Amino acid sequence: MIKINISSKKRDSSTFQQLVASINRSSKKQSTLLLGIDGCGGSGKSTLAEKFKEEYANVTIVHIDDFYLPSSQIIHTHPTKKPIGADFDWKRLLNDVLDPISKELKGRYQ
Repeated sequence: MIKINISSKKRDSSTFQQLVASINRSSKKQSTLLLGIDGCGGSGKSTLAEKFKEEYANVTIVHIDDFYLPSSQIIHTHPTKKPIGADFDWKRLLNDVLDPISKELKGRYQ
């Protein structure tokens, strides 16, 4: 696991290059790398993902926002009373993203 905390005060190219170097070292061990980027709204997650797409030709970006449940399925209660992730369609994420990645990897190594 690679974990680098990029604070809003230190978003410079050297930090990005350190992350790229870490990924390059770990990617020599595996052909597919699933990278999750977490952070508050407006913290630069999409910008960072786009930088990875510029750095690596075969990057696919999946935004978790694309997996919000329709408003008719959202639990309408105070956020502190909802389970974490309750507003996301985790089954669709599994079916549309994670299962295909898993099947592709299994096919490569059989």
